[in-house]
Amino acid sequence: MEISKEQAEKIQNHIMSLLGKEVSFVDTENRYIASSYPNNVGRKANLSTNIFTESQPKELEIRGEEQIVIPIIYEGKSLGVLLVNNDDNNGLEQAKIIKSFTELLMQQTIEKTRALKDSTDQFISKMLFENDPKKIPYLISEASILGHKLNISRIAIFIKIEGFWENCLLNDYRFEGDRTRVIEHWKKEIENAISGFFTKASDNIIAYLGEDYFIIFKDISNSDEDKAIELINKNFSEIFNPLKNHQTKKITVGISKAYIGIKGLIKAYNESKMTALLGEKIYGGDKSYFIDDLGIVSIIGDGAREKKLTFSSELLGNLTNNDLLKTLEFFFKENLNLTSTGQKLHIHRNTVIYRLDQISRIIGLDPRNFDDAVSIKIALLIRQLFS
Repeated sequence: MEISKEQAEKIQNHIMSLLGKEVSFVDTENRYIASSYPNNVGRKANLSTNIFTESQPKELEIRGEEQIVIPIIYEGKSLGVLLVNNDDNNGLEQAKIIKSFTELLMQQTIEKTRALKDSTDQFISKMLFENDPKKIPYLISEASILGHKLNISRIAIFIKIEGFWENCLLNDYRFEGDRTRVIEHWKKEIENAISGFFTKASDNIIAYLGEDYFIIFKDISNSDEDKAIELINKNFSEIFNPLKNHQTKKITVGISKAYIGIKGLIKAYNESKMTALLGEKIYGGDKSYFIDDLGIVSIIGDGAREKKLTFSSELLGNLTNNDLLKTLEFFFKENLNLTSTGQKLHIHRNTVIYRLDQISRIIGLDPRNFDDAVSIKIALLIRQLFS
C-alpha cells in the first residue's frame, strides 16, 4: 500500500508538534509528500535507494544539515522515511520512540479510514491500480460475473467531493459508524444524479476510490459522445449541486473521451483524474472539465516534471517584479490586447508597452510575438502547476 499526502501531513504535523523540530516525509518514490518546508513538497529528495530497504533509524547529512532518517514500515512494507532535523544531536536517542509512535499513528489512521469495499469497488481497484496485463482475462471474467459490459463505449467521470473523507465517511452519524453504508449511500446518490440526465443508457459502473474520490464509467453506447459531454458540462450545477450538503465543500469533475475494454477504461480513468485535478488547480474547483477543453494544460500536466520545471525556471527565473508578472498575466488574459490590458490594470496603454519592453529585456522573449508568447505562457502554466 501507499501512504496518502493527507496521511503523511497528519503524521508530519504530529511529530513536529511533539518534538518542536523540522520534519519531512519522503515516500518510496523518493519524493517529499509532507514537509515543514512547503517548497520541498512534490520535489525529489534524492536519497539513496538503500535507505528505503533499511529498518532502523540512522544519522545522515542531507544538503548540509544533520538529519535522522526514520524508516516507516506498515504490514511489513516500507511507506517511506521521516527526516527529522538533528541540530541538537539528540535525535538518534529519540528515533526509536518516534518510529514506534509514527507506525502506531499510521496504523490508527489507516484502520480508522479503511472501509469494506463492495465487489464492484474491488474490481475497479484491481483494474486501475494493480496494472498487471496478465490479469486482464481474469478481470474480463470478473466483469462478466458482476454484469458489467466491457465491449461498449464509456466515458470516465472522475468526481472529487471535497470534505467527503473527513466529514462524511468518518463522521456521518446517520449510519452509526458503518462506513460501508456511507459509501453505498453516496454511490446511490451519485448514480441517481447522473441517471436523471441520461435515461437511454443505464449500464453505468460506479466505484469509490478512497479519500474524496469516486469514478463513474458512463455507458454512452446509445448516445452521441460529444452531446453527452456537453450535457454534463452545461448542466453541471443541476446534476451535482443536489449532492452537496453542509459536510461537503465543493465538487470538481473531470471527463474523459470515450473508450472500450479494460485498457480503454484504464486510459479513461487516467484522463478524467488528470483533467479534474489540473482543471481545479488552474481554473478552480466546483466545475466540470473535459480533457480536450484543457488544451496544452493537459499536455504539460502529464510526464517529466523536472524537465518542465527546468524549462520554466530558465525562462522566467529572472522575472521577479510583481508589477511585471501581473502585467504579463493580464496581457495573456486579454488576448494580447494592449488597450484592454491597460484598462483592466487601470494604467495607461503606454505603461503596458513600457512594462512589456522591460519583460522582453529581462527574459529575452517578446510577449507581443506569437511564438514567444506561446513559450512564455507554457512556462507560466508550468510554474503554476508544479511550483
